[in-house]
Amino acid sequence: MGVNVKSADPEHLKTKIFSKGLSIYESGKIKPDGESEKTAYFTVEGDHEQYQVRIGSDGAFNCTCMRGTLLGSTKGIICSHVIAAIIFLSRREEKKK
Repeated sequence: MGVNVKSADPEHLKTKIFSKGLSIYESGKIKPDGESEKTAYFTVEGDHEQYQVRIGSDGAFNCTCMRGTLLGSTKGIICSHVIAAIIFLSRREEKKK
């Protein structure tokens, strides 16, 4: 299982990782792959390959990239691919209002 978005280090989110995630989103490099009642799945085009991202309604997430796999699950480190997915979900909710 991944880590929780709500417990990720806020200082880390303000850095290059957030900017890169925003750039991924704005460049259209994120594609929704489906959704269940509690989980959204995405394919995100990274610098070198595509990654799979999962975001749970409870705030848990994981990503198949090295940062997400090696650091995310143990240290609460969030990658730019997960940021892009969070932005995607956030913007989608804003459009519904």
